[in-house]
Amino acid sequence: VETLQASFSQYIKSAGFHGDKNGLTKTLLRALAVPILLPVAPRIALIGFTLCQPLLIEAVLNSLEEPQTYLTTNKGYGLIGATILVYIGMPLATALYWYLHERALFMSRALLVSAIYDKTIKAQTSAADDSAAVTLMSSDVERIRMGLMQLHEFWANPIQVAIVCWLLQRQLGTAFVAPVVVVLICIVASTVLMRFIGPRQMAWMKGIQRRVGHTANVIG
Repeated sequence: VETLQASFSQYIKSAGFHGDKNGLTKTLLRALAVPILLPVAPRIALIGFTLCQPLLIEAVLNSLEEPQTYLTTNKGYGLIGATILVYIGMPLATALYWYLHERALFMSRALLVSAIYDKTIKAQTSAADDSAAVTLMSSDVERIRMGLMQLHEFWANPIQVAIVCWLLQRQLGTAFVAPVVVVLICIVASTVLMRFIGPRQMAWMKGIQRRVGHTANVIG
């Protein structure tokens, strides 16, 4: 942990930011490049196991519809083995993915809190804002962690949706367009809604900062 914090501090000093709004994000990604990329492999495996489920069910149903003379022993054992592989692989891939992802998120929280603490103790007494520091180290950092929970879903879900659309097109033909249209409508609605959420969320966080500051002053 100390090594990670030291490297993060060096990245912050070398970055300089210079008015870059995304400077802290870029610095955090540089410091946590390996932990952030580790969940990629289990997430890809989870996509594969998830998409194998309908194919496996289709194969099982087709085998059950075949006459008993065409169902060989090897094919039956193959279906059993595939079922075991899929339904054991899914929870294992899910557990490994979320373990590595949560590990990276908690590492990012530790780095951000330590950076805020280091900046606070080095700031001048007249310029220090205890309420802002306490809020940053608690509510704001936790909000960042919650926002990064879906980090790998941004690239995984489009891949999964594209493959699922192809599978639906094989089974339903042009009717597969209907769920795609519903998804597009939801994306547009979410985009419009986010324009109203941003300013209100900033006002909410300012209210939290005032509340935390008053609470810290009373306890102090």
